[in-house]
Amino acid sequence: MVTPVSINGIMGAIDRAGDKIDFIQVRHEENSSFMACGHAEFMGEVEVCLATSRPGTIHLLNGLYDAKMDHQPVVAIVGQQARAKNSNQTKIKKLTVV
Repeated sequence: MVTPVSINGIMGAIDRAGDKIDFIQVRHEENSSFMACGHAEFMGEVEVCLATSRPGTIHLLNGLYDAKMDHQPVVAIVGQQARAKNSNQTKIKKLTVV
């Protein structure tokens, strides 16, 4: 599996955790947030979804809003590029996530 640089660290930690963490890879970030919301609702557990920086973060929003409206505990972890790469020279759309 090839992962974007912004989430390599967390993906390495998940791999090292072995069977302690159930990792389900999806094709789109929006699916991961909706899956986390649904699983939280039916299992009664805190669920986590993971996305890359910039567009990946935006794609989580619909599912996270759904979790908020359903009062479900979902945590989103998003990647971030190194500060050195976040200059005005890169011409990449930026997003401030709070």
